[in-house]
Amino acid sequence: MKGSKIALCFLAKIYPDQITYRTFEVPACGGFMLAQRTAEQLRFFAEGREAAYFSNQAEMLDKIRFYLDHVDLRKKIAAAGLRRCRLGHNTHQDRVAQILDFVRKKGEGTYPRSRRDLSPASLPARLES
Repeated sequence: MKGSKIALCFLAKIYPDQITYRTFEVPACGGFMLAQRTAEQLRFFAEGREAAYFSNQAEMLDKIRFYLDHVDLRKKIAAAGLRRCRLGHNTHQDRVAQILDFVRKKGEGTYPRSRRDLSPASLPARLES
């Protein structure tokens, strides 16, 4: 995805999704994301700073033309999206920590309490105990 000049991100029409895995996948790879605009997507990536969005086909085509002509801006937005992924707690480790925290709060045993507890070095020891 990083090798693409623009990675398009569409939502499925048959599901009421407001976000998709590609919402994180594209920026996490350092790619420039042009996605369908939804309130949920905008919660994670700032429009025009960390990702670009469109609401209809005409706007999508205009933005494709614009960003193909503005390479430096496209690269700047892609880099900001990558930073957001890394610093915004949007990694797989972050999601696993959130799930385990939820389960722990429900009283279903003891699980890692912090992101540090999920580091690759700590997992084998935790699994053996």
